[in-house]
Amino acid sequence: MTRKKSLLSAFALLILNSNLFATEPANQWIENYITNTPDFPKESIQFKSYPNLLKNPEAFRRVIQTFAARYCDLNLDAIVGLDSRGFIFGAALAYEMKIPFMMIRKAGNCLEKLKRSITH
Repeated sequence: MTRKKSLLSAFALLILNSNLFATEPANQWIENYITNTPDFPKESIQFKSYPNLLKNPEAFRRVIQTFAARYCDLNLDAIVGLDSRGFIFGAALAYEMKIPFMMIRKAGNCLEKLKRSITH
C-alpha cells in the first residue's frame, strides 16, 4: 500500500510559489492581484497581500484551479492550512482537489489562550 503525501500549508505554498507562479507566461496575470509591501513587518521581509484576489471570484477560482492542476498528481491525503489566510486558500484548494482540509493554529493565538482559561 502506497502512503500518500500531505501538503503542509496551502498559504505557505501560495507564498513560496507566487513568484514562480507569476513568472510562467500563462500566469503573469496574478501579479495584478498581489501587493508587495517591502520591509514589513520588519526589514528584509516582503509582505504579500491578496485582498484584490479575494475580491475577484473569477481570479480566485483561477488561482485555486491552477494550483489544483499543478499538485493533482502528488496523491495528497490532505491540505493543511495555517491560520487565517491558510484557512481561506487551503479550504478552497482542498475543496477543488476533493480531499480533506485541516486547520492548524499558531501557538499563542487568542483561541488557544481562551481554551486554556476555560479548562483551568
